[in-house]
This record gives sequence, structure tokens and C-alpha cells, in this order.
Amino acid sequence: ILIAFLYIFGNNFVKIKNLLSLDRKTWILVIMIFVLALLIRTFIAPPTHRVFFDEDIYLDMGLEIKERGMGGLCNYGDQNGCHEYAFMKWPTSYPLLLAISYTFFGVSETTAFMLVRVLSSLSVVIMFLIGYVLTKNKRIGIYGALILTFVPMHIIWSSTTASEPVFMVLSLITFLFLLIAIKIRTWEMQALFMLSLAFAVQARAEGGILIPVMLSALILLDRKWLDNIIKFRLIWVLFFILLIPYLVHIHYSAIYDTWGSNGEKFSLDFVKNNMTTNLKFWISGYPNIEHPTLFTIFALVGLAWLVKTYRNLGIALFVWFAILFFLYTSFYAGSVLYGVDVRYTLPGYAPFALLAAFGVYAIETRLPLALAKKYTPIMMAIIIIASFALHYQSVSTPANNIVEARQARVYHDFMVAQAINLDKDCYVLSHVPSMYLIHGANSLQTWNGQNQRVMDDLFRKTDCILFDDGMWCYIEPYKSSVCKSIFDGYDLERFSAVSV
Repeated sequence: ILIAFLYIFGNNFVKIKNLLSLDRKTWILVIMIFVLALLIRTFIAPPTHRVFFDEDIYLDMGLEIKERGMGGLCNYGDQNGCHEYAFMKWPTSYPLLLAISYTFFGVSETTAFMLVRVLSSLSVVIMFLIGYVLTKNKRIGIYGALILTFVPMHIIWSSTTASEPVFMVLSLITFLFLLIAIKIRTWEMQALFMLSLAFAVQARAEGGILIPVMLSALILLDRKWLDNIIKFRLIWVLFFILLIPYLVHIHYSAIYDTWGSNGEKFSLDFVKNNMTTNLKFWISGYPNIEHPTLFTIFALVGLAWLVKTYRNLGIALFVWFAILFFLYTSFYAGSVLYGVDVRYTLPGYAPFALLAAFGVYAIETRLPLALAKKYTPIMMAIIIIASFALHYQSVSTPANNIVEARQARVYHDFMVAQAINLDKDCYVLSHVPSMYLIHGANSLQTWNGQNQRVMDDLFRKTDCILFDDGMWCYIEPYKSSVCKSIFDGYDLERFSAVSV
């Protein structure tokens, strides 16, 4: 999918460039905003994991794609390859991007952090392009880019290796090519839209939700949508063929994976429980998971203005936001106060920032005429930046002071420091082998400690075998099963190569 997309995009770059027809000064301004966004996400928000230990799994999946073309999780790996794979419920668009970045910049957490920062900063550029393609109004595009640049949650999560920021930028890219396909009615542009959608869908398990989102936008924004679907029916058929692996993957996962809960995953009861909490987030946020109230005011003004002026566009953006909001609100872990699941708000910031951009423009155009017209955009930009200043302290909180998942973070950082300094012939029995494998250490799942054949083979390979009991050995069923077996069956002594 990615190769086909890049090939068609390269061959049609001139057409797309001509559609944009932006002057040099505008491009310089957009590039400056991109650099600003990247600097904020690199030097203000601390680079740290926040979803333990899912982020390590994504990183390892990227490593396996790069090294062996396998999209699973390695549960037993060493310098000779991976000896045991585990099926993962997550699709592979994001791990594929990790694999590509590893190829050029080396396998490391640093590479993964930089990839997410760059892609997240690219979101502000895509936001500008969407605003401009929709209206041919540069100011709306600039406002959208600035608002997304200073969204606290987007800044914080852009400095992780979670999949949500990547899903968001792929969603924006898909929407951009939907708009381009409406403007330039050729099979190439239709293919770019279809390919970008097929790739974005596979960024997360729930990525299929983008299909009704984009279809509703297509119907609302393109008067000839049905004629074009008929005209380009072969491309649509190809699109659904490309979706088959994703659909099979998710269907299989739904049957054999608990998704973190043995009960219902989605329910109207969860909507009742999560609705008030989540709505409050979008109004005023919470301590440590902050959201600028001013941005919500802008978005509401933007929605009201669009309903009056560009009705279908306003409805399309609202539907986009509403679908995502109700999807996550109906999820059993869909409350923004449930662990670190505020990350589920990130995809919703795509339509939200667009609505807010229209709101800023609507307010600007109604300011008293006494204000010099050429200075009003600067004034609005200052207001946007000033609203972020109120949340600077929260965004810039050092990793070791972050409240959420503090114990997991301390454990993770300590064990990573161990992994980097281990001898190459050492093996680590761990509940999270991916945490070690990404740093070049040999590791295998702790359940292998109960497999006599595997352990005998391991002792023939090396005399350096370490057991990382982690937090799992303090909870059931691990405490009384695999952990007890290893503690009782082997002569263990404490080991620490590095203290942090």
C-alpha cells in the first residue's frame, strides 16, 4: 500500500502542487510553524513512555518487520533471530513506519521517539493544507496549524512512542487526499485517497472507524460522490481487497484476545459512565491532562459559523468528531481518567482543530474595524500561544515527576539501563522481552522458565541467565505459577549492572 501510494504521489506531485498554488512566503511560514511544533515536542515535552508496556511491543514489532519481515511480537529472541512469535491484535501500519525509520537511522528508542515527533509535527502542516484546500484561505489553514501546534495533549503524546499520534496524522493525510480527490477528479487522486485510507485504517485496531468517517465526509462534501464511486468502482473494489487482511486480523483478534477485559468491550452502560467525564475534558480538562477551554470556545464558534456559511462542511467535521467521541466513550476503558486513556482523545483533535480554526477566523473577521486588519491575525496568533502558556508547566513536567504510571516508568527506565550494558551472551527471562530486544539484548518470556527443554538449551548456550521478576511476580496468577517456579527451582542471586 505504501509503495503504491508513494509511486502515484510522485507521478502526480505537479498536479497536487498546482492545486495548492502557494507562494514562497506562505511556505516559509508553514515551515516555520512545523519547526516550532517539532522544537516544542522535542525540547519541552519529555521523551518518555506513557502506555506501559504497549509502546515496547510496537517498537519490537517494527524491529521484527525490519529484520525478518514478520509483523508479530517476538517472545524469544537473541543475536541469531527470533525463536518464538506471539500473534498481536494490533495492525502493522505503525510498526512498518518504525521499521523504515530503523533502516535509515538505526534500531533504538531514540529513533522511535523522533519518528513520532516528526510525524506529529507533520500533522500541523497537513492541518494547514486541509484548511487551505477547503477554503483557499491561508489564514484558516494557519490558525488550524497553530492550534494543533499548541494542544497540550498532542504535545505530550507526541513525545512518546504510542500509536495514537501516528493514527491521527494518517487520518489527517487521508482527509487531505479526500479533498484533493474531490478537486481533481482523476483515477490517480482517487487511488491516493483510497490507499491513504487503507493505510490509516491499519494504524490501530479501531482504525476501521475511519471508513464511515471518510464516507460521511465524502457524501457531505462532494455533490457527485455517487457518480464518482461508479466511475472509479475498480479502485473502490481494490480498496476493499486491500482491507481484507485487516478485517481478518481484527476478526481473529476479537475471537481469541480479551482486549484487556473478559467482559463486554463496548456498551451503552459505558457511555453513561464515561460521558460526563469525557465531556468535561473537552470543556476544561483535568489536572495533568489539560485542555484549553479557549480552544473549545473557538471550536463551538467555528461550528456555529460553518453551519451558517458552509453547512455541509460543519456537519462533516462535527460527525467526524462525534463518531470518534462516542466510539471511545462506549469503550470499557474509554474514560479520560482511566489510567492513561486520555490518549484516545488524540484522533478527535483532528476535526476539533479544524473547527477551532474556523472559529478563530470567524471571530477575527468580526473584530472592530478600528483594529488594523493586517495585525488581527498576529493578535489571534498571540492569543492562541498565550492560551498554551497556561499549560506549559504541565506539558514540560520532567519524566521522573509524572504521576501516571510512575512505578512502571521507574521500573522500565531501570531495566533499559540494565539491558544496554548487559554482556552479549546474557539472556533475560522477562515478562516484557520486547523491552530488551529493542536494545539488542537477548530475552525470552518468563514462562520458558517452566520449560525444561528450553532452559536446558539456554544453559548450554550461556552461563549468564537473568530473571527479571518485575511487578508481575507480585500479582496472581504469575506469583503462584511461573514466578514461584523460578524462585523455587533455581539458585538465584541479586544482580545489578547499573544503578539509575
